[in-house]
Amino acid sequence: MPLRFLRTHRITRRDLRLGSGLVLFAYITAHLANHSLGLVSVSVAEVGLRVAVAFWHSLPGTVLLYTAAGVHLTLAMVAVYERRTLRMPAPEALRIAFGFGIPLLLIGHLTSTRFAFELYGLHSDYARIVGALSTSEYARCCSVRRCCCRCSPRSVSWRWAASSPFWGRIAPGSKRTFH
Repeated sequence: MPLRFLRTHRITRRDLRLGSGLVLFAYITAHLANHSLGLVSVSVAEVGLRVAVAFWHSLPGTVLLYTAAGVHLTLAMVAVYERRTLRMPAPEALRIAFGFGIPLLLIGHLTSTRFAFELYGLHSDYARIVGALSTSEYARCCSVRRCCCRCSPRSVSWRWAASSPFWGRIAPGSKRTFH
């Protein structure tokens, strides 16, 4: 007997962008929450780091994260390519600029953490990271810029996400707009 109660749904670019954005948002939220554990103590932050590394460095976590990042970046490039003009509202231009700027800012972070682990077996620990941040003015500036750029697109994207048809499917009965 066919499953008639399941509706078929065609996955759109908007759904892919929302799904990949939510995966990236979950990663960044967990990442920043782990940093905030450092306010309690460095040893508590180390425990949180081990939990996060156990998931995100596993094969499913790595595939999920890198696929989401690749899909999100590809869809952004396609959206910009398909525009007939570069005239756009300021919030959209800001979102696109931050969206393309984030990967550039993350190159140094990726090489000093994930690639160092994969290539040299160098585990991330907060003693090493805090030591590097405290001795380098450039690293402190980059850290602040990364945080600002990560948070800014979220405020623009949440308004869009709440008004999408996908939001109504995953949270029926919820308000679809933010005020």
